[in-house]
Amino acid sequence: MRRKPKENNFKAVLETIRELMNTECVVPDWLHDIILGYGDPGAAHYSRMPNEIETMDFNDTFLDLDHLRASFPEHAIKVKTDDPRKLVPPFRLTFEEVSSKKREKESEQSKEVKKCITVEPHIIPSRGPYLFNEPKK
Repeated sequence: MRRKPKENNFKAVLETIRELMNTECVVPDWLHDIILGYGDPGAAHYSRMPNEIETMDFNDTFLDLDHLRASFPEHAIKVKTDDPRKLVPPFRLTFEEVSSKKREKESEQSKEVKKCITVEPHIIPSRGPYLFNEPKK
């Protein structure tokens, strides 16, 4: 007698659900409460995270400096180097408002945060001695 596909699949699906319920949860606490439905959904917004990253390598995200300026129209862009030949991607961006937020928490003062990004060209370190280890351009 041939079983229906739904009935034949049920045991495997049930075992998978059972395994997932018995495994240790690797979801962060702040997200776990939101998934369960009793946490504040606004707590998952990046601006309220306690460990905001101040400096980040954007690798090949931006084509050139004009593309970077167009991507952040409300921010003032400061460039660390004066040589236009060095202003090629990849870029490392430092968000000044994040660092000022951290200093503001330490000094307990609140004032208007100026949106500014400091841009510096980033040279990707060599991944190995061979040519095929070099990143594509």
